[in-house]
This record gives sequence, structure tokens and C-alpha cells, in this order.
Amino acid sequence: MTEKTLKTRLGKRLKALFERIPAETDCFYDLCCDHGAIGRAVLEQRERCHVVFNDIHPDIMASLANLLERFQAENYRLAIGPAQQAPSIPAQHPTVLLAGIGDEQCLEILNYFMDQDATRHAHYIISPATKVHNVRKWLRSQNTNLLHESTVTENKRTYEIIEVNRGLDGTRCEVDLFGHCWENGNPQHQNHLAKLIAFYAAQQKGKLESYSKAVVDGYQLALKKISTPS
Repeated sequence: MTEKTLKTRLGKRLKALFERIPAETDCFYDLCCDHGAIGRAVLEQRERCHVVFNDIHPDIMASLANLLERFQAENYRLAIGPAQQAPSIPAQHPTVLLAGIGDEQCLEILNYFMDQDATRHAHYIISPATKVHNVRKWLRSQNTNLLHESTVTENKRTYEIIEVNRGLDGTRCEVDLFGHCWENGNPQHQNHLAKLIAFYAAQQKGKLESYSKAVVDGYQLALKKISTPS
């Protein structure tokens, strides 16, 4: 994106998400993500890019509406309610952002948007707050095309960022169930994987999820790979 000082303040995590928005994006869907901060930054950077803001909480949207009016922002729409009711805007290069929400809600929204004509060909930036493995598993089952994956650590918490499209041009790079975004010797990544292992091990012990052992084994292998001296 064009270098420009932003009035909208973005923390480390939001900035990492913002920087993954493709340069050619002409319609950006900011779904349920941190009071619309990234969408506001997009409006600052690109006058011709339409932005759709969505959140289920009326108070958040009212505050956002006041802020956008104060800064005389244009070329946007506000949608209060489930993301599945957000307006679809015809565009050549749409980008859909889903971040900071749970895996179940994330999958419901992805399933809807990937089936809509206006967003079937979109670039999806996905950073769930919980159970990323479930999201990866679903993306893989849908034969989505992996474009890029990365991580960002803020306030001692590591977030995965997964970018996909539906591969409508025939391109297909399979989404890995445990990710290839982990860096060898990176203590933040090692700590994050250790936390995931502990979480799924507890699920396995409580017999809450039948696939927990396979998930634990997968994350243990990922941790072993980045804990080996180079």
C-alpha cells in the first residue's frame, strides 16, 4: 500500500493485518474486527476503495459512524447485524478480513461469503481468536488455495494470519493443518505451540474432542521442527 502517515492508530496486530491487504483491492470488507480501525485506515489510504463495515453491536457501529462523519470519510457502508447480512458490493478485487472472532463464527461467515457472487473470487485474510486448527481444517476441506501465512505477536500472544482464495483460476496450494509459519528458534512461536499442545491435551484428557490426540501430535511435531538447532 502507498506509504502515508495514518490518523487511525493501529497496534502491532492490526498493522500486520492492514499490511496484508493487496494493493489492487477495490472493495474491502471489515467484518467484526476491532471497531473498524483497519477499514478506517483503508479509507485514509485509498479514496477509490469502497469499504463495508460490519459488526453485530449497535453501539460500536454508532461510535464508528460518528468517527467517520467527523473525518468526512466517503465511499463506505455500515451494516449492523450478522456478517451474513452485510451488503455485497460488485468489485473486481474484493478483500475480506475476518479477525478476532471464534472459530465457529469465522467458519459460518466464510461459508457464506465464499458462496456469494460478489465475494466468491475475494482475497480472504483470516486471523481467528480461537481454535485456528478448526479453521485450517475447514479451509483444507473446501480446497481453498493458500496464498500466504504469517504470525504476529502482541502483548505476549501470537496470532496466525492465513490468506486464501478459492483458487478459481486453477491454482491450488493446500492449507496445512498446523501451519508453515513457524520460525526455527523463535521463542514466541515455541511458547505459542506449547500452549496449543497443552490446550488440546486437556481436551483429549476430558474426551471432549475425538481428534485431539492427532492435533496434539501435529503441534508437537511442529514444535519439534522449530526447536531443533540449525
